[in-house]
Amino acid sequence: MLLIEPFEGQIGDTELRKLIPFLKELATLEDVRNVDIHYLEYAMKLKEEENTEKKLAKEREKTQLESEKLGSKEKSAQTKRLEEGKTLECIEGAVNA
Repeated sequence: MLLIEPFEGQIGDTELRKLIPFLKELATLEDVRNVDIHYLEYAMKLKEEENTEKKLAKEREKTQLESEKLGSKEKSAQTKRLEEGKTLECIEGAVNA
């Protein structure tokens, strides 16, 4: 037996659509009598995939933040070199004047 949320006329109801991948997977099995066990296995697999995707998203975000920090440090170093160059030009200009 599968338990799903009851349909109460909601326009955005997707309970049956959510079952399509599971039912397709179930259709490949010879014995579906323990549908509840198969569904629990399927739900656990989905949860693992979801957790894996969340971990990957966090890693991508962390990598992006690190890249932005490095980029910011590079820009600061470039700005500092430019400022030092301008100061040196001013000193040279004053000396030559």
